[in-house]
Amino acid sequence: MAFTTEQINRLNTSFSFLKGRLGLVADIFEQSLLESDPAMSAHLPMDRVSFELNMLLICGHTADLDLLGDRFAEMGEDLAELGFGLEQYPNARDAMLLAFASVSGYTWTQRLNDDWMSVFNTVAASAFNSVPIYQRAA
Repeated sequence: MAFTTEQINRLNTSFSFLKGRLGLVADIFEQSLLESDPAMSAHLPMDRVSFELNMLLICGHTADLDLLGDRFAEMGEDLAELGFGLEQYPNARDAMLLAFASVSGYTWTQRLNDDWMSVFNTVAASAFNSVPIYQRAA
């Protein structure tokens, strides 16, 4: 999905604020994910280094997400190996949006929520669509 210049500018401004607070984002994300889907406790705690690197990769390249398809395919395979599938994605996405909103405070808007949702949906589609069917069910 291609984002407009206006969306990219909003996302970049948002991420410039969030970037230095990724540890807090991760804490809120984990807590929110566990509250919405207690079965996810098998996947937590997360590897914080990988989390932060993936967030930097995704959020720092909103203008050219299509170029990162190979990396997203690797992410999809890694998630499948952990038993994390497409069925858990909506809860994970919503937990991430809640974490972003919580850390962003008053600067968070519905438009920004929609922009980030589009980013995460684009990444998830690329990640999960690249995983073979037999591996998705694992």
